[in-house]
Amino acid sequence: MIREIVKFLKQVLLAVFGLYCGYWLMQVTTCCSFHAPSESMTPTIVPGDFGIVNKWKLGARIFDIPGAIAGEKVEVYRLPGYGAVERNDVVVFNYPFVGRDSMGMNMRKYYCKRVVAVPGDTLEIRNCRYRVRGVDEELGNVAGQIELAGRLSVDGNPERWICLYTWPFDSVMNWTVKELGPLFIPGKGSQVRLTRENTVLYGRYIAWERQCSQPVWRNGRAWIDGRPTDSYTFEENYYFVAGDRVENSADSRYWGLLPESMIVGVAGFLWDSVDHSTGERRWNRIFKPL
Repeated sequence: MIREIVKFLKQVLLAVFGLYCGYWLMQVTTCCSFHAPSESMTPTIVPGDFGIVNKWKLGARIFDIPGAIAGEKVEVYRLPGYGAVERNDVVVFNYPFVGRDSMGMNMRKYYCKRVVAVPGDTLEIRNCRYRVRGVDEELGNVAGQIELAGRLSVDGNPERWICLYTWPFDSVMNWTVKELGPLFIPGKGSQVRLTRENTVLYGRYIAWERQCSQPVWRNGRAWIDGRPTDSYTFEENYYFVAGDRVENSADSRYWGLLPESMIVGVAGFLWDSVDHSTGERRWNRIFKPL
């Protein structure tokens, strides 16, 4: 009798251990859950929504988690995926800064935004509308972009309610949420000429990739690590992402480009939704595709 009990307990422990390992294996390689705490993706995703992140499309990340938590630049490897991130995909990612202007994989901040430009695209914002040269499809929440353009056109002092000026916050380019670009989105192998403007635009990403001090513009040339340089070839893919609540979203308009290594995966669908104000479940949002 005692042997049978011991045998049963071993089987239970093995089953629990197997479920535990299976759960974490699924979390790492297949999918995970995310929660929407803010309104930046309204109306697509609202506070109280819980969604599933698909890691298969781009491929799940394998990296040194303790090193990333410590703020170190870690090598990110991806398992084979079945596709690539596309325009209008909703992605979940680590916020790409660990300090005011210090790039790194912030393991304490996860954002959810919509991709509006992918590597190789040239993005422009004209009268608040997102445009990619040579691409006819509508990008982002068009209704929100039109609404913002309308409000800006009649408000003589919009800075009361919106952060009007955008990244790179440079007086020469003077970009705003209404007029931005043209901005080339670099990808792995893309070579850019380092003009004064490009040195400002891409300097932090060059410093991130090379783990060096940020390039400077001096005597009519870009200087990297104390050497004059006329061009730079990127080692990573980058994306421009934006929130669907156009007038109130901390996105690429304000903090810049998103490195591919920071992307957790593509948001697939909602699996639960609870109204924070009433505590009631929003049944009509469950299994809503994203």
